[in-house]
Amino acid sequence: MKSLVSLTCILFVSTLFSPTARAEIVTFNLNSTLSQLNLTGNAVVTGAGNFLFATQASGSLSTRFSGSITADLNSFLNPTSITFQSANIVGLNSGVWIPDDNGVPFVGNPPAGFAANYGIEATFGVGAIRGLTFNLGSTGAQAIVGGSFANASQQWNHSGGKFDLRAFQIDAGGTSNLTAIGNNLVANTNATSGIISVANGIATMTLPVQISIPYSVPGTPAVAGTFIYTGTLTATAVPEPSSIALIAMCGISYIGTRLRNRKIEK
Repeated sequence: MKSLVSLTCILFVSTLFSPTARAEIVTFNLNSTLSQLNLTGNAVVTGAGNFLFATQASGSLSTRFSGSITADLNSFLNPTSITFQSANIVGLNSGVWIPDDNGVPFVGNPPAGFAANYGIEATFGVGAIRGLTFNLGSTGAQAIVGGSFANASQQWNHSGGKFDLRAFQIDAGGTSNLTAIGNNLVANTNATSGIISVANGIATMTLPVQISIPYSVPGTPAVAGTFIYTGTLTATAVPEPSSIALIAMCGISYIGTRLRNRKIEK
């Protein structure tokens, strides 16, 4: 039994440090303090023109994110490749922005119950993004060299949220589901490399983001354009409980062996 435990520990440790071994799927939890995406973009309104997004007030086009990113690292302690599996990247509310739910105009100050992720203003009207979430996958494994990896294989899309919109010129408003109007799979075009570092058994991922998602809102007038999200997400992960338990078992086995050897020496 002792020999079996020792052999298991040897194989497990060699697997952890092997650059070619397939490790467990790893869940990275976002640090919302260090994860922020800014929004720019435009709205092309039929018959009215092309309008760039502007802020409703300071901070309305910037918000932080929580949630998680699931990835396959070929080795937790010494990764040389990463494959993004899925994500639930959740936008936090940055303030209370107009219009109201379903594009209804506010009378007076907007109520706190209608906070939004982003608040957009342009000459033609206003918009608010609420309940925003992203999914993240990849077309294949991306090499990690010296702790850095390119963003080329990533595929992003809206996985939830809505766009409340109101056009001042025609005094009309409405709401559109982001997964219906702008759910295109798009690449992360940020030229700055992502970073994976492992210290004290904790893996930290820094992910620079630049994604452009086209959208189209039907209606009279029709509105189309592009949402452009830029910024950085930071997340951490620890080994799965099963791995931690095995590490502990190996440590106990090692201590037991050392104690037995000391008794024999005496």
